[in-house]
Amino acid sequence: MLRVLGAASLVLMNAEAPPVDVGATKPAVFGRVETTVYGASGEIGVLTNETDSAFETRGLGLGALATLSLDPFRDSQPVGGVLLLGITSEYRALRVLRCGYVCLEHPDGFEAGSMLGARLGAGYEGRLVGVRGGLLVQGGSVALAETFFFPDAALRLGQREFVTFSLGLGAYDVPTTVRPGLYVGVSVSPIRPLALRAHYGLHCDIGSCGITVLQIDPRLDLSAEYALSSSVRASFGGAVALTYDHHDVYEGRAGVGVDF
Repeated sequence: MLRVLGAASLVLMNAEAPPVDVGATKPAVFGRVETTVYGASGEIGVLTNETDSAFETRGLGLGALATLSLDPFRDSQPVGGVLLLGITSEYRALRVLRCGYVCLEHPDGFEAGSMLGARLGAGYEGRLVGVRGGLLVQGGSVALAETFFFPDAALRLGQREFVTFSLGLGAYDVPTTVRPGLYVGVSVSPIRPLALRAHYGLHCDIGSCGITVLQIDPRLDLSAEYALSSSVRASFGGAVALTYDHHDVYEGRAGVGVDF
């Protein structure tokens, strides 16, 4: 009798316990979309083969970068083939500080216009090595802007959960889609939810790569990204562009990335 009651009690306890799915795993992720808003302010020095010019600049931009994985992943980063698509729109205003070879139609106040850039590429992301290649195009209606195409390629070395190094030609985020250049980068993750990044390079910061001569200016960029959950990340950062003749432009930005 005691054995029967014990067996019955065990059956009832198991019936009341919630079922356990021993095969449950994190849902597959097919890609990631990162949206960024940024602002910039400072002075631009413009180098020419005649009389140099200088402008005060203010800007506000918004853009998105989508990474689509050809092999759905369950880790924090994609592994396998990827497609990349990015777009950036920026409102920019300029005011003459020194009118040389390049001037504005209305030299007494700000003259505003827009910038637009787009990226399209593909690549492969591995545990220790990643490579991407594609094309970038930018143009605009603001003074100093020119429409041109630019290579968009990058090589990454290192384990993404700890330390990685990168070398690239083109853009590495939303603001540099309209400021492409040659850059190096490093990313360090001191704790799992946090990633700290730094980039340094020579970029076409004035809206073109020069008016009458080639002009590529140094750019230093620092940023941080924090995982709010397994599928949502927040980021913020800042950059300084050191343009010709000690004229600097300062930039701040914030963004959010979502896996889907």
